[in-house]
Amino acid sequence: MNRYPGITAVVFDMDGTVMDTKVDYVALARVTEDEIISLGVPEEIIAKDKAVQTTDNCMKWIVENKPEALRGIDKRIGDRATKVEMENVDLAKPFPGALDVIRELHSYGYKVGILTRGGREYMETVLRITDTGDLFDATVARDDFGHEEAKPSPKSIDHIAERLGVKPSEIVFVGDSEVDGLTASNSGIPFIAVCTGHVDENRWKGFVRDGDVILQSVADMKGMFPPLS
Repeated sequence: MNRYPGITAVVFDMDGTVMDTKVDYVALARVTEDEIISLGVPEEIIAKDKAVQTTDNCMKWIVENKPEALRGIDKRIGDRATKVEMENVDLAKPFPGALDVIRELHSYGYKVGILTRGGREYMETVLRITDTGDLFDATVARDDFGHEEAKPSPKSIDHIAERLGVKPSEIVFVGDSEVDGLTASNSGIPFIAVCTGHVDENRWKGFVRDGDVILQSVADMKGMFPPLS
């Protein structure tokens, strides 16, 4: 039985999903938080955003109270984030079996994309180092659009769908983080959770929706999708 009728594309998160990378996520999280704190955003608003893993409320406060600070904020945060991401980029490597699944999907007629919160420079460097850029029909990185359109915004799925030439409803999203799960949920599309990042199977069980799938790794997707007719 086909679990995913009507699906024509599979979109992957990159870090922790397809690629085993060594990004300092504590330092990366501090980049945005430090910028927001420096602008005087109240702690309770910061905490509210942390709970849902966005910066929407913080940015709303900045718009209402310090609109002049918005000029260049994406670039300031993005430049610092990219510096953190690039520190250990040369250690990036595909997870075992992940590329075999992607090649299988291609051979069966599916389009394959990457949707990442990593910066474009970082993402393209990882794909170049691992010689995998040709495996993806389209990519969307953090800085391709404004922060408000990055994961977990449903607009991020809209953007990768447009670049792939499919409808958002034709996509299955695969990721290793709760942000990835929220992205799929916010977009109303199926989600495949993998345990190669920082979320284990028990934690996923309390987070995913009915119908979502939890796998140990992308390698376990082999044979999940039938050839497209």
